[in-house]
Amino acid sequence: MTEQLVKIITEKAKSSEQNEKNGDTFVLIALQTVEKQPQLAFELGIRSLGFGNPAQIVRLIGELNVKNPELAERLYLATLNNAKNKYNLRFISRLSIKALTDYKGKPLSDSVRKSFLLFLSNLLSRSATGSEQERPVLCEPAIVATPILDKFNTYLPELVQTVRRQIELCQPYLPNANSEAIRSDLKTDSPKTVEELVSAAQETKDKGLKLKHYYEAIVKLEGTKSYDEILSLLNGVTEDDRESLGKDPFGMRVWDGWYSQYALLSATQYAKNKDLPSVYKIVNATPKNVRPSVRINLIYDLPVNEYQVFILENLDETRKELTSIDILPATKADYFLSLFLLYVKTQPTEAESVFREMIKAVNKADAENPDFKPEKDYAPLKDYIGLPSKILETNEVTINNDFADLSSRRTRVRFKLGLLESSLVNYVTEKKKFDDETKKYVDKKIVKKG
Repeated sequence: MTEQLVKIITEKAKSSEQNEKNGDTFVLIALQTVEKQPQLAFELGIRSLGFGNPAQIVRLIGELNVKNPELAERLYLATLNNAKNKYNLRFISRLSIKALTDYKGKPLSDSVRKSFLLFLSNLLSRSATGSEQERPVLCEPAIVATPILDKFNTYLPELVQTVRRQIELCQPYLPNANSEAIRSDLKTDSPKTVEELVSAAQETKDKGLKLKHYYEAIVKLEGTKSYDEILSLLNGVTEDDRESLGKDPFGMRVWDGWYSQYALLSATQYAKNKDLPSVYKIVNATPKNVRPSVRINLIYDLPVNEYQVFILENLDETRKELTSIDILPATKADYFLSLFLLYVKTQPTEAESVFREMIKAVNKADAENPDFKPEKDYAPLKDYIGLPSKILETNEVTINNDFADLSSRRTRVRFKLGLLESSLVNYVTEKKKFDDETKKYVDKKIVKKG
């Protein structure tokens, strides 16, 4: 299969721009296979590197690390080696974040972290040998290295002073905005504690520094799993600062994304300790626009038989909130899709009515995204939407009629392909059971005749 994809995609390559798109194509296919076929996803990821530095490969590495850390490490090191030969500062920055931060609670290995830091140090060392004209480009890695000097101290302490000196020498060759951030990091009296970082974030007018200081404070608290303290920190951020922190590529405010992430971690921690009053306290204190995300993700992680009352109550509350809050159409559609799948699993008799509400939300999202841009899509980068065949058991005729209400032909195809996949899987499973039972029956008959 991999070889066939390589042949088809490579034949289309006519330019470097097309090459980059081909690399992304491999990664997008890999992301769709990583859950069930991590080895195939790894192979596709390796193939994608032949076309450059695919932007989404860092996401693939994270997903692969959840399923198979050994394959994730191999793919990361191959990607790092690729980056040596195809320099791109933005891509190196992404590799830095992937190496040094956890994804879904799983970090990459210390070996990977050391490999990245050594790679970055080697890049910086080139700046000392370049001409004056070359220095602005050769010094760019200092922008990535400065905020993570403490990581050098942790993993490669023998290089700390060398890296610090190289950054200082590069400072005059960097753009003013980056130079200001680097000066802040190199100060011996720069903020170190959570309190100092928060205070520095509140005082500075520089948006880049503000984001950086808040992020560093949160990372320090996350290291000790102090999720409630993170929420307290976020609640103390003024509305003006919340806006100035910016938005992610899908239009969500950075502050909202942080709050959603740490409210979920806090609530999950309390749920594991059977402390439901504290779970309710965290969920109810979460801002309305991100509360459905916390409820839905929390429910996914809880066993239905142990938390049935809590789950049903939160499903109902999420449904009410989604009809009343003002959020991006694509986000609302995504929430409704997740909610529907949870209803199929826990309360199938109500799933059909939630399905119709979901279709309304999807239609609105599609109406605002006629060009099918991923950042405005309710299910970005997915060729089909996974739907369980179980929904056909409630009322197949009604469900098929509901599909007709989807205004976008593309969306109808995505939904039907998802339903077809799960139906085929169900068919194969049931057929195997039937064949096994038939074989037992035939064998029994033969024994009796004998």
